[in-house]
Amino acid sequence: MYFVGIDVGTGSVRAALVSHAGEIFAQASRPIQTWTYEEDSRLYEQSSAQIWHALAECVRALVEQSQVRPEEVRGIGFDATCSLVAVQKVTGQPHCITPQHLPQNSERNVILWADHRAEDEARLINAVHHKVLDYVGGTMSLEMEMPKILWLQRHWPARTFQDTEFFDLPDYLTFRATDSRARSNCSLVCKCGYIPPGTAGSDIGWQPDFLARIGLDSLGPGYEALGGIPGRGGLVLTAGMPVGAGLSERAASELGLLPHTPVASAVIDAYAGWVGTAAAPSLEQEARFTSLRDAQTRLVAIAGTSTCYCIQSEAGVHVPGVWGPYQHAVFPHRWMNEGGQSSTGQLIDTVLQTHP
Repeated sequence: MYFVGIDVGTGSVRAALVSHAGEIFAQASRPIQTWTYEEDSRLYEQSSAQIWHALAECVRALVEQSQVRPEEVRGIGFDATCSLVAVQKVTGQPHCITPQHLPQNSERNVILWADHRAEDEARLINAVHHKVLDYVGGTMSLEMEMPKILWLQRHWPARTFQDTEFFDLPDYLTFRATDSRARSNCSLVCKCGYIPPGTAGSDIGWQPDFLARIGLDSLGPGYEALGGIPGRGGLVLTAGMPVGAGLSERAASELGLLPHTPVASAVIDAYAGWVGTAAAPSLEQEARFTSLRDAQTRLVAIAGTSTCYCIQSEAGVHVPGVWGPYQHAVFPHRWMNEGGQSSTGQLIDTVLQTHP
């Protein structure tokens, strides 16, 4: 019995084939492209089609290297950067997100997390002082999804905006794999201004008064472009829960796996790093399973393009300037907080590139 884990980072896709006992049998990686522009250094764009192609190459390589039969693979899980994916509502085809004054490429439909085009929109959002901000440390970052969606509404023709469905990249990958539009609590609470029903008077998760005040009331009343309302046509899952009926026929063919292979609800890459680290056995003790209570005592540093510090608690802890508390971000009825620096590994890369 084997499982496939896929990490979509800023510059590459990495995949591993893991046994039920946690032993890694095969690994593969492929680069993914980021487009930048001399005319506007704030822009960082990617292609969901190119990401999926790289991902599929990795999975096929795992199967080939390991000689594992497709029927032995019992599940697949994704994590990815918190980047905004824009696709057409009916067809799922990419909607170009490049500003009109720059060369257009229809495949560039991902606003990378590091993209800073939405500075004015973030400033507007933070000026409304809505309770949504209480769950992102008091200030919404321009690297989150709501400022970017608002930027697109302001810069796109109204018809294009109305024809677009938005995904955080981890959720896009499960959609592409299964054709299910289920979203993850992780992406919604961390990056999309979503407050889970039952928290702080939230009824449907989305906050109609907040969206109206920032000019995104056109997304309602059903919020289908964001995944819908839980229990009213929408489905929001916690990490690892099964998505749809598993791999679609098309995705299975592309990955070299069987249709209906279970697909797990995804998480943002930093939170996958938190799970993998917080769940590890202590070096001072004999190997054993780590409990959720044990995990609460561990502050985890996840180092990559960014450095993120994540910690879990049973009760939401509000800390000015620290993202969260995020309810159900990984485990049901647990809260996560996140802080750190968004450009650390990226800064090292820049030094190496500019001073070879």
